[in-house]
Amino acid sequence: MKTLALLLLISAGSLAVTVERPELRAVRRRRRLASLAVALLILAALLYPDYLRWRRAGYDQGAVELLRSLHKAEVQHHKAHGTYLPLDKMKAAGLSPVEEGGIFEGYSYTSSASDKGYTIVARPTWPDGQSYTLDTSGYLNRPAPEKRAKTPEEKLALAREAAEKAPQDATAWVRLSEALAVTGRYAEALSAARRAWNLNPTAARRVLCDALIYRGGELLELGKPREALPLLVESTRLEENDADALALLGDAYRALGRETEALQSYRKATRSGLSSARAWLGLAQMLEARGEVKEAAQAYLYVVDIGDETHAPDAWVHEASTALKRIHGREDARQR
Repeated sequence: MKTLALLLLISAGSLAVTVERPELRAVRRRRRLASLAVALLILAALLYPDYLRWRRAGYDQGAVELLRSLHKAEVQHHKAHGTYLPLDKMKAAGLSPVEEGGIFEGYSYTSSASDKGYTIVARPTWPDGQSYTLDTSGYLNRPAPEKRAKTPEEKLALAREAAEKAPQDATAWVRLSEALAVTGRYAEALSAARRAWNLNPTAARRVLCDALIYRGGELLELGKPREALPLLVESTRLEENDADALALLGDAYRALGRETEALQSYRKATRSGLSSARAWLGLAQMLEARGEVKEAAQAYLYVVDIGDETHAPDAWVHEASTALKRIHGREDARQR
């Protein structure tokens, strides 16, 4: 009861204050309104990003739908008149709600058109939005078709045409020589390289050296070391430390029975390029034949190592591995 009386007294006091001091009620009302305004501002700040996303998603969907309707209009116009229209003409014909460069529901629109096709681009007016490109295919944001790589024969045809159009251009003949070499036309490649050399020795130095090596190697494979030899000698004069040229030169000397010169070429090739499997194999074979098996075994081992690390022909690696087994077998037999 005492508690109830106390509550009634407090209520009465509050009422008395309210009655007696009406200005306090106005203050409290203003405070409530201010608090409500602050709460609404906080709520708006929390909801505004979601509102923007929702609104922009609506614009985004609207742009997609508009582009699809524009595609239908373009197709119908092309069927009727045999041409496509840019946005300005579509707008004038009543086929589009937006003109060229115009903004419609958050997106700006641009276009290009001809008898063969059209392209319409819709870009958002806010940063980081999704742009859309529509073309004659009717697909949105269709990736550009990848260009097919030209075949070696197609590249060769273009190189021939360029050399014919600019016969005094050394670069054109350099490119023709390279294209001919890629297709295995080594004699023609050498001829084109010499033409480039006559026009500009500096620009043609490397391609002429390569052409001499390719043609010399081809002649060796055809069993014509005597014809290959002058070409390979010439290549080493152009590039005296070219390991491939020196290795092939060693093969040519060896095929002609000129062993001293062959050994010199092989050794120089191995010093010029440790990865020259051809030089190491030729050197190893000659050393083994001369009875210098210890050095031969080391050279064969280089061939095997090169085959593991790079792309030496399997036949060379197999031959070197077989030779190592043969040499080790002889040494074991001697020790017994």
